[in-house]
Amino acid sequence: MGLSLLPLLVLIITIFVMGAVMIYLNPIAGLAVGIVGIVIWFLLLPNAGYLVTELNLSHRTVDKTEVPIWYDIIAVLALSMSGVMNTLLNVMMLQLIYAVFVHPINAFNMGFVNNRNFWIIISVIFLLISFGIYIGRYLRFYSWDILKPKRFFKILKEHFAGPGKVRDLFIFLICYTAFFLIMYWIVIWPVLTNA
Repeated sequence: MGLSLLPLLVLIITIFVMGAVMIYLNPIAGLAVGIVGIVIWFLLLPNAGYLVTELNLSHRTVDKTEVPIWYDIIAVLALSMSGVMNTLLNVMMLQLIYAVFVHPINAFNMGFVNNRNFWIIISVIFLLISFGIYIGRYLRFYSWDILKPKRFFKILKEHFAGPGKVRDLFIFLICYTAFFLIMYWIVIWPVLTNA
C-alpha cells in the first residue's frame, strides 16, 4: 500500500520543490527539478496499479482457515481498487500540472480532455504503466532495478526469449491498458469535463 501511494507523494513534492526553485532560484533549475521528479514519479507509478494483480487470492492454500473467503475477497478487492484509484489520480494530477504549465490562461477550461492527442498520451501512459506492472509481476522487478541497467536488460532479454513470452506480454498490455482506459473514462473523465 505504501508503494502504491509513493508516486502521488513524489508528484506533490516535485510540484512544491519545482515551484520554489523556479521562484527563488532559477526557472531553468526549477524545470530540471521538475523533469527529474517526473522521471522518478514515472518509474514508481506502476507500483500503484500493480495492486490489481493481487486479485488472484493465491495466498489461500486451504479453505479450512479461520478467515472466511468472503473476507479475503473484500479485503483484496479493496486493496486492488485503491491501487487502480491511485493510478488514475496520479495520471489526472499530471494532466492538471501539464494544463497549468502549458496553458496557464486556460488551465481550468478542461476542453483539452476532448482532444485526440490527449487520449493518445493517456493511452501511451497506461501502456507504459501496464508494462511496468508486467515486469513487476512476472520478472519480479522493482522500480529501483533500473539503476542496474545491464542486469535489467539482460533479464528482460532472457525472459522474452522464452516461447510465448512476447505474446503473453502483448495480451497483458492490451488487457491492462484497456482496463485503465475504461476506468479513467468512467471515473476521471466526468470529473475533468464537469469541472
